[in-house]
Amino acid sequence: MSQASPTTLNKGTVGEALRSRAGRNVRGKAIALVMSLCAIFCVVITLGIVFVLMETTVQFFTNELFTSIGLLQQTTRQLAQEQGLSGSDLSDVVRLAVDDRERTIGKIAEAIGGGLTVEQFEEAFARVQETTSDGAKFWITLRTSISRFFFDNRWTPLFASKRFGIWPLVNGTALVTVVAMLVATPLGLATAIFLGMYAPKKIVTFMRPMVELLAGVPTVVYGYFALIYVTPILRTIYPDTAIFNAASAGILMGLMILPTVGSISLDAITSVPKALSDGAYGLGATKMESIVKVILPSAASGIIAAIILGISRAVGETMIVTIAAGQQPILYAGDTAADIVGKVVNPFQTIATMTAYIAQVSLGDAPYGSVEYETLFAVGMVLFTITLTTNIVSKVIASRIREDYV
Repeated sequence: MSQASPTTLNKGTVGEALRSRAGRNVRGKAIALVMSLCAIFCVVITLGIVFVLMETTVQFFTNELFTSIGLLQQTTRQLAQEQGLSGSDLSDVVRLAVDDRERTIGKIAEAIGGGLTVEQFEEAFARVQETTSDGAKFWITLRTSISRFFFDNRWTPLFASKRFGIWPLVNGTALVTVVAMLVATPLGLATAIFLGMYAPKKIVTFMRPMVELLAGVPTVVYGYFALIYVTPILRTIYPDTAIFNAASAGILMGLMILPTVGSISLDAITSVPKALSDGAYGLGATKMESIVKVILPSAASGIIAAIILGISRAVGETMIVTIAAGQQPILYAGDTAADIVGKVVNPFQTIATMTAYIAQVSLGDAPYGSVEYETLFAVGMVLFTITLTTNIVSKVIASRIREDYV
């Protein structure tokens, strides 16, 4: 049987032969192994972070908590007075005694001194229970239920009377993000259209790096610029503007993410084949009509991806909102629906975002393992879920309206 000549080999056979020969390179295999280990390391780190977030979040929802602060304070005062404490010392003891059951007893024992034991605390608590009608409700199984976490309108985990409604932080985050996108989307898209469709090549070569340079400015600089320069301008226009407010933080955040929206949108616009715009010109369309009816719809996949990526960047920003927006979670204000809505959507008020709260707790305001410390992970889990959802939505939208050009 005669062997087939090389000229009779089809393209698939030749390609397989070439790939097999290239795959026998030992150095290439070593490099591929190193790269695969890097990829596995990234996946393991990501899964590890998610696991820690979920583990601590579950613990946050399942530990015991003092529900009656009044009973707790009465018990603490009685024990403190037995040790001869009064005045500021007693105030410090009462202030410390707000945590879950085990840590609360530990804090009281450490603050009061005198070798306080769990049995002594329980005896003092029993004496207080005998004179209190709601003593049986002193403990609950859940620290804060999931329903309260998502439907309560107060966020006060650092206060003595603790409330764990996440929506004030979500509202503050959404408010700043909306202001930022109202700034970044039109400016970024207009910049992309100008550089992609109108500007000469020399101007593009100069302006694009200048615009992208905004992404290199430290976010702490944006924060102080918003606080020192933008806020006084807003207070001149609208005197009721708070010193720390969502508007100034959102405006500077919009400038910060402008390069992200503009650069990705510009790449999407310039990737549209020139033949499409030339065809529009041949049909008598003006340049603006060609941009609006041909270029932008064809580049919509990349533009929407740029906008959603900008939203993810805004949601996760920390320093700007920490410096310029404040740390006051607000959701409910007023007795009527109009009052509540007016307060929720008012960008000139002091707010708190999820990232700002995480930064506040991370600075050491909450001791390790406390209720406040565990709220950090619960908020982080919500933030992670929001960011992951926006990224998934971005990919779904981009895949559905993507234009393929041959």
